[in-house]
Amino acid sequence: PRPGAFEVTVYDVGGSRHKVVFSKYQQHRLPTKASDIWDLLLPFLVVFAGRNNNEVLLNAVAGFAIDRSLAVNLVPADLEPVRHAAILIDVVSEGIDDLHEALDSGNPHQMAEAIEAMPSNLRTVGVVQAEICIGQFTAIEERLEQSFEMIESGFVTSGLE
Repeated sequence: PRPGAFEVTVYDVGGSRHKVVFSKYQQHRLPTKASDIWDLLLPFLVVFAGRNNNEVLLNAVAGFAIDRSLAVNLVPADLEPVRHAAILIDVVSEGIDDLHEALDSGNPHQMAEAIEAMPSNLRTVGVVQAEICIGQFTAIEERLEQSFEMIESGFVTSGLE
């Protein structure tokens, strides 16, 4: 590498995996915000914790993300290579799969159930998407209810009842 270039890499020696968390060589800049590091480190730590059946670490990572309003960037495809490596990674994989199925269904009740069932209250990008969808559905439902109330009150006052 050229002078001033650096990379931050984390290793899972047990699983022979690594993740480049940040590369000034590739980005051509220094990290400008904490999310430049956390966006890649947190998913790595979740997979590491799950693959090693380390529920304490998974809870700590999930709590850290919640405390800082960070979304862990994990989707079902990210977990495919490590599925069935350990019970905890399977539980996390199922939770993320269920959440993405709920998102695909468009059913806000199914989304809420999937968020509630997410292991360790893990807040993934899928959870954030589901929360946004649920909020939009709730707002639409409230507007519809208000509209129906206005229609009903209009019919009553006009004598059409």
